[in-house]
Amino acid sequence: MEKFGEWVCVYPVAKWEKNGVATWEVEVLTPGEHLVSLNYAGEGRLAWSIEIEGGEKIQNQQNASHIYKEYPFGWLLFPEKGKYTINVRCIEGEIETAKLKSLSIKPIKL
Repeated sequence: MEKFGEWVCVYPVAKWEKNGVATWEVEVLTPGEHLVSLNYAGEGRLAWSIEIEGGEKIQNQQNASHIYKEYPFGWLLFPEKGKYTINVRCIEGEIETAKLKSLSIKPIKL
């Protein structure tokens, strides 16, 4: 529960349609493998596709919740420093209920 005066405003990617895509341009400072997670809410089991434009792609399906939750999806390789375009799609399930709050990319230290 939020405390009085502590307001949180979220503008999620919502009202997904078939073949809909959310796109981010990111600047990678540490090349190598990265853990990619999505923070979303929805109903039922939702399948998501996350891809580096012109590079790797991962796909995963997990149960959704009506409360926003961060779900780890897998590893993506960013071979060198620089700017990359990331495309996220909700590809299966009750996609019209999906609300994507954020994308998280964290370097993996091996």
